[in-house]
Formats: sequence, C-alpha cells, structure tokens
Amino acid sequence: MKAVNPTGATPGVYALDCSATVYPYLATKKVNQIFRMALELDEEIDVAVLREAVRGMPKRFPTMFVMLRKDRDTYRLQTMRDAQSAICPEPAVYCQPFRLQNGENLIRVTYKGNRLGIEVFHAISDGAGGMILLKSIAAEYYRAKGEEIPCECGVCACTDPSLPCETEDSFRANYEPDIGGVSRAAKHAFQFSEKGPFEPWHQTELRIPLESLKSVTKSNNATITEYAAALYLDILRKHAQGSAKPVVLSVPINLRPIFDSQTLRNFSLYFLASVPQDKPDVSFEDILRAVHAQLQAGIDKDLLRRTIHQNVSQADLPIFVKSPRFVKKAILRIGAAMYGEGLYTSTFSNLGIFKLPEALAKHVVSFHAMLGESPVNHIKILSYCYNGVISLMFSSRLATRELENAMCARLRDAGIDFDVVTMP
Repeated sequence: MKAVNPTGATPGVYALDCSATVYPYLATKKVNQIFRMALELDEEIDVAVLREAVRGMPKRFPTMFVMLRKDRDTYRLQTMRDAQSAICPEPAVYCQPFRLQNGENLIRVTYKGNRLGIEVFHAISDGAGGMILLKSIAAEYYRAKGEEIPCECGVCACTDPSLPCETEDSFRANYEPDIGGVSRAAKHAFQFSEKGPFEPWHQTELRIPLESLKSVTKSNNATITEYAAALYLDILRKHAQGSAKPVVLSVPINLRPIFDSQTLRNFSLYFLASVPQDKPDVSFEDILRAVHAQLQAGIDKDLLRRTIHQNVSQADLPIFVKSPRFVKKAILRIGAAMYGEGLYTSTFSNLGIFKLPEALAKHVVSFHAMLGESPVNHIKILSYCYNGVISLMFSSRLATRELENAMCARLRDAGIDFDVVTMP
C-alpha cells in the first residue's frame, strides 16, 4: 500500500482527498455539496462560551477548520488561523452554498437558542467525520463552562495533538497499484421531478422508536438499513411508473471499520440498489431480497479495493494532474454528467448510532442531521439513531410532499409508530 503525506510541502495546507476532488469543481453559486448536523441542548447557548470553545479547534482539527485555497492548477485546503470566524447565527434556510473564493471558510458553527450546529462543505469530510467534530465542539463547550467531559464515544479534546492517521487521505493509504479497477458504465436513472416546481431546501423528520422498527425488521429478516432502503426504493419505483429509466438508490458505505481507518476526512464509497421498471409485479419482499444481495455485494472488500484503485488512478492521471483548474473543471463536469448523480434517483445514507459520553449526553436532548442540496437529485434521506429513536430525515427541493407522505403511509401499514417533525 502507498501512504501519502496529505500536507505536501506547506504546513497547514492539504491536498483534497481523492473523494473530495470533485466537489469544488462541480459547485455553483447556487448549489454546493453540504451536510448539516445539530444538537438540541438543555439550555440556551452562551455565544461567548462557544467562541472560547472553538478557539483551539484548528490545531486539533486542521483538515476540518479550513479555508479554500486556489492555486493555478488545483484547489487545496488551508487550516484557519481564527476558528471564531466560522461561528455564525443559524441560517433561516439550511445548507446554503459556501463562497468558494480564496480565504473563504468551508465550515460553519451555528447557534440559535439551544441549538448548536455545524454545516460542512463535503470536500472537508463525510458524515462519520462530521459526527466526531460536532461531539468534540459540544464537549469543549461544556469544558469551557467548567465541566469534565471524557474523551469517549469519538469525543476529542483540543488539548490533544492532531494525529497523522486523522488527517491522512485513506483512499491513498489503501491504494494498491497492482490490482485492477472497476467499470463505471451504467445507465442513467429516473429522476424524481426533473422540472419542479421547486421550493427552498426543506426538511421533514420521521422519528421512530427503535424497538418498534426493530421488531418489524426482525420479522422480515432484514437490517434496519436494508428495510428502510427497500421501503424507499419501492416508493420511488411506484412514483416512477411509466418511465423506461431504472430507479436506483445510492447507499453510502463508511469504509473506516472495513479498512481500520481513523481519518476525519472523506472515506466513504457507495453501492447502488436498483429495481427494474419493466417488471410491474415485483413485490416488496423481492425488493428487500435484492437490496440485501446488492448490499452484501457492495461491501465486498475486494470490490472496494478495486474501486479505491480506480478513484486514485484516475485522480493521478498526468493529463489531469498537470492541467490548470479550468481544464480540470471541464473534465470533471463531463465525468459527472456521464457517471455522477444521474446514475441514481436518490440517496439513502445511514449514519448509524450517535453515541455520547454520559457526562455530555445528559445535556443533549436530541441530535439532527441532514444532507444538502445537489444539482440533480432533488430529494434525499439521511438516517440516524439517538437515545432510542431512529430518524429518517427527508431533505428536498420539491414542492410536493408525495414521497414523505408515502413513507408515512407505508410505516403505518407496517404497524410502526412514528412522529413527524418539520424542521427547524
């Protein structure tokens, strides 16, 4: 394997990881790839204490508290000198685009009442890294108030040094030059409402007691991810009736446990779950079995290694590396049109269980997370579990609530209890 120093020659300057390379080039003034996470605390946030809490964050999280740096040939990330410039009141509309100019912050730490949040440009990290960052900010906030919060459940302390394994590009660290890549050839998928009408990016959260959902998934011999993804895929399929294009769901996979990585940068790939549109008699049980089989195939370690090889090899092509930024932008936009979001209809991402040390959990009433807007897919779901509650967070530009309402109906039909919360 080939491990690569992510900083290059300049201290505090980081090359984009292989997964993040596309994000600055595909971003527009109206749409960046962003995700948001937030905690509802048991008290109103003291902004002065919050400022003190984030003061040391750039030293502890040098690849996350960053600004954009534009060189002639590429984009890079540069560690902030002043993390307090990232603090701002919570916006009225979540996941608004970042300004991708030299010296612009690529992270926001937001506050409103008792709600503490982060909004992160996807070039910095993925959901697994974002959860560690949010936990650590909350822990530093209560440490600044004089409480002892242990470094457990992914919580870090600003007094500790940043570790090389946390700032590495794990795609490069797990790159194997002597294996083959994978084919990216695929048909373009059905897109739900390509022409609108659209609204500002909005969210609807379905909050489901964990035990209520587990009893149903167990009776179906499925995991929660498999069951929820199959349910969503079936709903999409029924709304796409009459289309010749396949309905495809993108399901990201956190690679850290598979490759023993501790990086705080992007380290996820995705598998595509699909169902044919030319077979109208497909049952939910058929879809569930297909999702299970596709998930097992998608997490095959040999396939993941070859996908990593493909990603790194393409990023290192001399014609790409040596090209100026405007040429890279053209190349990546052509590639995105051929192999990007057009290959799937929507995203279903499961963050898993959000755990906190007991000393911090007593202050956290709830956890929320959501995916930001993207150019092609106008509706997405992010799933997570906190304090015995599973959440399905829909994020959408669509004026219609057909898909959210259909999911509610399917949960009721399955005998699953839930509450509907309109964000914020």
